[in-house]
Amino acid sequence: MQLNTQRPSTPSLHPVAYADPLKSQRHARPGSAANRIGVAPSAQVLEGLVVAEEHVRTRSHEWLEPVELAESAKPLSGQEYLNEWANGELAPPMASTLGFQLEDFGEGRVEIRCVPDGFHYNPYGMVHGGLAATLLDSATGCAVQSRLAAGVGYATLNLAVNYLRPITTETGLLRCVGKVVSMGRTVAVSEADVFDESVRVLAQATATCLIINPEGR
Repeated sequence: MQLNTQRPSTPSLHPVAYADPLKSQRHARPGSAANRIGVAPSAQVLEGLVVAEEHVRTRSHEWLEPVELAESAKPLSGQEYLNEWANGELAPPMASTLGFQLEDFGEGRVEIRCVPDGFHYNPYGMVHGGLAATLLDSATGCAVQSRLAAGVGYATLNLAVNYLRPITTETGLLRCVGKVVSMGRTVAVSEADVFDESVRVLAQATATCLIINPEGR
């Protein structure tokens, strides 16, 4: 089987500047007095925030062109696709953006890992809840995907998330383990937990997925 796994000739490499969430304290809303009178040379304006130059970080990442990725994945079963991702090929663009790595998988189960960093933060000094939610969404979906034949897809109908503990950069490695609870012809139910390195549960979710079978098998 010949797969179209070639990366785009011009990789999508985008530098993004953001304020260090642990150090930047100076701020002003757009149109405020601080912005009207100007900003000191040692500061930058990021989406209306005034931050000291030394508190600005830049991150670059690249991802596969989504249409090419979808075409390459079409002839693969769920486990074949997950194997390509685990081997460093065909990674979903969202995984590349957020820094997810598929660590392990089997029939009806997956483990996805991520190390929280400053660019994952919300304005309140902790990792945004969307990181855990996206980990849980990915793990519950990929657990279902691992049970699917080639040409069969899925879509998440519902994701119910519970946040149990805050996540910061001090939390360290996050492990999100997902598994299938029930697998029907048209609907599957799966669940996942996010663990820290001490195996404490930080967040958990249950998902309902629609099985999409174009040929009605």
